[in-house]
Amino acid sequence: YATTATVADPEAMAARYMSDAKLVRSDGGRGIEYRIVPTFEHAARQIRELGARKVLMFCNTPHEAEELARVELKRHFPLSAVKVHHGKLDATMRMDAENALRNGWDVVCACTSTLEVGVDIGDIDAVVLVRRPRSVASLSQRIGRGNRREDRIKVVALASTAGEAMYYEKVFNAVSRSEYDTSRYEFDPSVAVQQILSSLTGGRLRSDESIFALFEGLLSERDVQQTLAQLAENGWIELDGNDWKGTARIGELGAGVFSNIPGYDSIQVVDMASGSTVGSIGLPVDNIFVLAGQAWLVRRKEGNKVMVTAVDEGTEVANFSSYDRFGAFFDMLPYALRLRMQQRHDALKAETGK
Repeated sequence: YATTATVADPEAMAARYMSDAKLVRSDGGRGIEYRIVPTFEHAARQIRELGARKVLMFCNTPHEAEELARVELKRHFPLSAVKVHHGKLDATMRMDAENALRNGWDVVCACTSTLEVGVDIGDIDAVVLVRRPRSVASLSQRIGRGNRREDRIKVVALASTAGEAMYYEKVFNAVSRSEYDTSRYEFDPSVAVQQILSSLTGGRLRSDESIFALFEGLLSERDVQQTLAQLAENGWIELDGNDWKGTARIGELGAGVFSNIPGYDSIQVVDMASGSTVGSIGLPVDNIFVLAGQAWLVRRKEGNKVMVTAVDEGTEVANFSSYDRFGAFFDMLPYALRLRMQQRHDALKAETGK
């Protein structure tokens, strides 16, 4: 089984990874009742007007979540109602917040992406976007946590500039109409590195044939052989008789070996018109984003920089597959595969104009 809320062409995706797939659609989506406000004081007032008793307040970093809880939440809500949830907290502290959201009556939780998906937190009365999510997909996941038992999602978004307010307006309207990007999907071969390494953790052995079978229809045996050779040359794996096994070096990756999703680091933003650095923004980033009070359109990536041009605030809303980057294990692929992947990526961008 597989579920999706944001894939534009689920038939093609199912055909790629499944045999005789049956597609089941859920008719109709929930509407979005949104309010865009300039300050947290306004947001707190909106929460009271909505009569919301269980509220998620999404931030982008653990520090932001902690500061929000320490200052604003304790100023506007009872101390007993305030909870915090992020990845740097001990598991028992996170469980305390999750239990309160599931079973409590009055809970206001400052959280990060840890509560976007995968955690059962019961029904939420409203969602507050304290900081603009790093991608439209993340925004969709966050607001989707609210009002699961109702036909409308109640959202309050803090916008510090007119450009950010316009961004929210366009995104909320696009998401409510399910107007997602329809760019062609391209398989990312860097997932082969991640799958090979993770499948060899814990002292497990795998033959060439069993590894080839993992990528049947996705990568040629020659590509897989080159990837195995590259990993062996760099000391990640080695042969034990006729089977492959992981070396102690895999331990350096920690839990990161089980995911090919790039981390949320940042990238430098450079204005192509002036050549000056505007600042930096966390990855992943949409093809259109707001920084320093200006809307910017991503033109291309150069090393650890993203080259942008200024655009009018009325520019069309960003899309899901906009500007992204390759998987976390991209740099561990053989050079020939990396080059081919980059060429396909550039050709696709030229074809679609994105």
